[in-house]
Amino acid sequence: TELPADTPSWPSDDPDLLERVEDRLARDVGLAPGELFLDFPAKAAMLALDLPLVQRDGTVTHLGAAEAAAYLGLPRVAAELYRSAQRLRVFVLGEARVEAKRVVELVMMPREAVRALVSGEG
Repeated sequence: TELPADTPSWPSDDPDLLERVEDRLARDVGLAPGELFLDFPAKAAMLALDLPLVQRDGTVTHLGAAEAAAYLGLPRVAAELYRSAQRLRVFVLGEARVEAKRVVELVMMPREAVRALVSGEG
């Protein structure tokens, strides 16, 4: 499922909270904790380049993003590739019916609201 650009960062930068959310969702759909996983790639620089380039004369030049654009096409399309890879995926170990709307609503909640929601579970 595609999410808006203003998606909160907690799914990618708070693994402890993410695990608690996954376990809560797993229980809600009849799975055991650890049998439902959320995947949301959210590393803006995941396609950033920082490469050594060996030139024909044997010298090594370090290519950052700006320099790499002269040699490779990736920097020109990296932002679009990142945007297209930024999809929320749900994986389950077993059969379960997972409602996309519920998962998206949860992922779009602010970190503190999610933390309060999962801390109230028994």
